[in-house]
Amino acid sequence: MWRCLLLTIYFFVFTNADNLECPPGTIRLSNSILCFSFNSELTDFFGAESQCILQNGHLAYIDSAITNVGIGNNAPNSTWDQYWIGAHVVKKVTNDAIVKIWGWIGSNRYVDFEDWYYNEPSPNNDCAVVKISDFTWVSRNCTEKKPFVCSIPIRINFCDDGWTHLTETNSCYKVFYEKIWDEAHLICQSKNSHLASIHSKTENEFLVGLAKSGHPVIRQNTTWIGLHTNGADNDTRLFQWTDGSKMDFTNWGPGQPDIWPDIVQKCGHLVSDAMIEFPSFPAGQWDNYDCKTQLRNFVCKKNANTMAVRF
Repeated sequence: MWRCLLLTIYFFVFTNADNLECPPGTIRLSNSILCFSFNSELTDFFGAESQCILQNGHLAYIDSAITNVGIGNNAPNSTWDQYWIGAHVVKKVTNDAIVKIWGWIGSNRYVDFEDWYYNEPSPNNDCAVVKISDFTWVSRNCTEKKPFVCSIPIRINFCDDGWTHLTETNSCYKVFYEKIWDEAHLICQSKNSHLASIHSKTENEFLVGLAKSGHPVIRQNTTWIGLHTNGADNDTRLFQWTDGSKMDFTNWGPGQPDIWPDIVQKCGHLVSDAMIEFPSFPAGQWDNYDCKTQLRNFVCKKNANTMAVRF
């Protein structure tokens, strides 16, 4: 059963690579679903493990020659000579002789991949280091002080069913239909989300791709987003996002936002398709409009779910 589960996770991870994320200060090797941190503080084996636990991981787990070399190539070889990994003696059997069984700290796995130097491991030492010169393993006294490498679980970012993930923002988006702005705002809140805020050209183009119909439309067939103002309709400084995020990107259409006689236009919409009556508005630009107008659709946005893959 566990083998099937691991294969399922591997399939999910490596076919959805854009959804993977390592914690800050760690690196990911292309063949691994673990992240690795490199720690120059000199400490003994179990002290190093304690530091790795504080990083939500364990001393490095190495499952293949590719991982072994990848970690070694990323270690600061100008200042390191050897570094602790998570291999240590987990069982000693005495029957006329001592048989040592090596395993990985923080798990119930025995060492299945190994790259010991000649005549290693020594029967006198119980913890493993990697030599920076050739990436082979040497057993050492666990009380020696060395730098160390930690394995940290990689995080998978994913969306609920029906929502679409954007890697740049690590957010999820979903299109809903035919509501005035206030109704759209409330529906998004009921989905633990907000009307979409937009913070880059990439995100803007992404929303156009989600919401467009693919052919020219009239103005009412565009898309509500999270822009609104309680001030003057044409004062760009007073428009805000409903999720409270900064107005650090704008893409207003020509002369927008504007004021029309007898029309209150305090809500922003995304021109998701070119508008027939306003040919100067290409898809992707913003316009302010009457909040009580029912538009074709609107986009809700929320943070992606995150799961750490542990082995």
